[in-house]
Amino acid sequence: MIDFDRFWTEPGCAPGMSKEETEAYLKRAQEMSGMPLAALVPEGALDPGPGVTAEEIAAWEQERGVRLPDVLRQALARQNGGYVRDSQFRVWPLEAMIPPDDEFWEYASYEEEEVPDRELVFQFGEDEFGGTCLLNYMRGPQQEPSVYVHHSDPGDLDKCSDFVAKFFGGCVDLGNHPLSASTEEHHFAATVLQGAPAVNPAFILQTMQQCHQ
Repeated sequence: MIDFDRFWTEPGCAPGMSKEETEAYLKRAQEMSGMPLAALVPEGALDPGPGVTAEEIAAWEQERGVRLPDVLRQALARQNGGYVRDSQFRVWPLEAMIPPDDEFWEYASYEEEEVPDRELVFQFGEDEFGGTCLLNYMRGPQQEPSVYVHHSDPGDLDKCSDFVAKFFGGCVDLGNHPLSASTEEHHFAATVLQGAPAVNPAFILQTMQQCHQ
């Protein structure tokens, strides 16, 4: 069972770090990369907004024609997006949860039977590798959606979980989830020491935890 009082990473903290450690690493990253803070940190990643209201959720549902999953409903009521505790997965704010654009569908590779209606697919977050996670209401707009992930290279749209609750249940359970990457899968320390700017602006923040460990 998910403890929503411990769902989110503390605001101002990168995954697995205190505020002081986050500030120190960001300062070092700025010095070595020559990039401004705004380019290193995804907007709203460390300073998410306050929880959304029931009225705001209802308005989103009416506009999109689907029911927001209970897990996101409860989590967003406490904080409007941010990093999930004990993981490097970031949930986007409610207003950013929109259908992918036409360019996305032009290049995405997927089985048509898994996406019967593109209008019922919504971007809602990203993993530590820059992949976009999506809610797929393939069972209907009022049913629990499945979770899919898309990485631009190679472009496949793959299922992560049949249900949102199951997806987040694993994500926040002691980090025992594929979203919690092992140390060798990231190279933040080498990037900072060499002064090489990241290709993805979110890369530095997303990989700090591994350097910290």
